[in-house]
Amino acid sequence: MVVNASDSASQGEEQLLTKPEVARLLRVRSKTIERFMSQRDLPYIKLGRLVRYERAAVEAFKQRLTVGATNSPGGTAPGA
Repeated sequence: MVVNASDSASQGEEQLLTKPEVARLLRVRSKTIERFMSQRDLPYIKLGRLVRYERAAVEAFKQRLTVGATNSPGGTAPGA
């Protein structure tokens, strides 16, 4: 399999997302992404005036926010 430099570059570019792309991925408004940035919850990359987000970092952020279900007998939550 031959991979040329332009293929590798385009794959790398796909891994960097813009704020609207991240907002769409997380299904929130851009303002929410700005809040995550200011609270240093969501890592980002500054390229001069441009801000980009690594797809892997966004996915890891999403995993940290995911609340898992608990298995309890009878299918009810503890304390319910």
